Amino acid sequence: MGEVPQWLEDSDVRDGIRALVKTERCLEEQRRLGLEADNMCRWFGYELAAIHVALQQSESEFSHHQNSLS
Repeated sequence: MGEVPQWLEDSDVRDGIRALVKTERCLEEQRRLGLEADNMCRWFGYELAAIHVALQQSESEFSHHQNSLS
Protein backbone atom coordinates (compact mmCIF):
# COMPACT_ATOMS: atom_id res chain seq x y z
CA MET A 1 0.00 0.00 0.00
CA GLY A 2 1.11 3.57 -0.75
CA GLU A 3 1.91 6.35 1.62
CA VAL A 4 -1.01 8.47 2.92
CA PRO A 5 -0.96 12.01 1.45
CA GLN A 6 0.02 14.63 4.00
CA TRP A 7 -3.12 16.69 3.39
CA LEU A 8 -5.20 13.67 4.34
CA GLU A 9 -3.18 12.79 7.39
CA ASP A 10 -2.23 16.16 8.89
CA SER A 11 -4.90 18.65 10.03
CA ASP A 12 -2.31 21.47 10.00
CA VAL A 13 -1.76 20.88 6.28
CA ARG A 14 -5.53 20.98 5.67
CA ASP A 15 -5.77 24.20 7.69
CA GLY A 16 -2.91 25.65 5.65
CA ILE A 17 -4.65 24.73 2.39
CA ARG A 18 -7.87 26.39 3.58
CA ALA A 19 -5.93 29.50 4.62
CA LEU A 20 -4.21 29.67 1.24
CA VAL A 21 -7.51 29.36 -0.63
CA LYS A 22 -9.07 32.04 1.57
CA THR A 23 -6.12 34.37 0.96
CA GLU A 24 -6.37 33.84 -2.80
CA ARG A 25 -10.09 34.62 -2.72
CA CYS A 26 -9.45 37.79 -0.72
CA LEU A 27 -6.80 38.95 -3.19
CA GLU A 28 -9.14 38.22 -6.10
CA GLU A 29 -11.92 40.21 -4.42
CA GLN A 30 -9.49 43.05 -3.70
CA ARG A 31 -8.60 43.20 -7.41
CA ARG A 32 -12.29 43.18 -8.37
CA LEU A 33 -13.07 45.97 -5.90
CA GLY A 34 -10.15 47.99 -7.26
CA LEU A 35 -11.54 47.70 -10.78
CA GLU A 36 -14.99 48.67 -9.54
CA ALA A 37 -13.55 51.71 -7.74
CA ASP A 38 -11.73 52.72 -10.95
CA ASN A 39 -14.97 52.40 -12.92
CA MET A 40 -16.88 54.47 -10.37
CA CYS A 41 -14.24 57.21 -10.45
CA ARG A 42 -14.32 57.25 -14.26
CA TRP A 43 -18.14 57.46 -14.25
CA PHE A 44 -18.04 60.26 -11.66
CA GLY A 45 -15.56 62.14 -13.82
CA TYR A 46 -17.86 61.85 -16.85
CA GLU A 47 -20.84 63.05 -14.80
CA LEU A 48 -18.86 65.96 -13.38
CA ALA A 49 -17.73 66.97 -16.89
CA ALA A 50 -21.33 66.82 -18.13
CA ILE A 51 -22.46 69.07 -15.28
CA HIS A 52 -19.64 71.49 -16.04
CA VAL A 53 -20.68 71.67 -19.71
CA ALA A 54 -24.35 72.13 -18.78
CA LEU A 55 -23.49 74.98 -16.42
CA GLN A 56 -21.34 76.69 -19.05
CA GLN A 57 -24.10 76.39 -21.64
CA SER A 58 -26.74 77.76 -19.29
CA GLU A 59 -24.50 80.70 -18.33
CA SER A 60 -23.86 81.44 -22.00
CA GLU A 61 -27.56 81.26 -22.84
CA PHE A 62 -28.39 83.47 -19.85
CA SER A 63 -25.84 86.08 -20.95
CA HIS A 64 -27.16 85.97 -24.52
CA HIS A 65 -30.72 86.39 -23.24
CA GLN A 66 -29.70 89.34 -21.00
CA ASN A 67 -27.93 91.03 -23.92
CA SER A 68 -30.98 90.66 -26.16
CA LEU A 69 -33.15 92.37 -23.54
CA SER A 70 -30.89 95.45 -23.41
